Amino acid sequence: IFVNERIPVVIHRREKQLMLLDLAGRRIGEAFSRKERSDLPLIVGLGANDRVEEALRLYNLSQPILNRIRGFILVGERRWDIVLDLDQRIKLPEEDPQTALLNFLASGQVMKMLEENFSVIDLRSRDRLILRKRGRVQSGESI
Repeated sequence: IFVNERIPVVIHRREKQLMLLDLAGRRIGEAFSRKERSDLPLIVGLGANDRVEEALRLYNLSQPILNRIRGFILVGERRWDIVLDLDQRIKLPEEDPQTALLNFLASGQVMKMLEENFSVIDLRSRDRLILRKRGRVQSGESI
């Protein structure tokens, strides 16, 4: 008999249920509260369980802002939003989100931008960074 231990690497929220997933996106248990496993990144959204490795790559690239991250939302089963504390979001492009995130984090203005009164930092356009000031209606799933 061979036993392969499956290790939880993320928490996946689906509706009100919190599930522990392994690297392959397989459910291996439940968490009864977010605080119970605050050591694991939170992913949300339809199909997020199928893209655990991608979410972990984004999480690992986010070291400079890790203390601000609340979770990752897969939007439309095609691209990620990073949800930060202070109700801010970083919208990543569908194509090559890692490069967009790395370029943003490498810019010297990241921390200043995150401290400003912006609700959304949109990185989906290759040509420009789009900032949305607070006060506008924001739709979509929340964390």
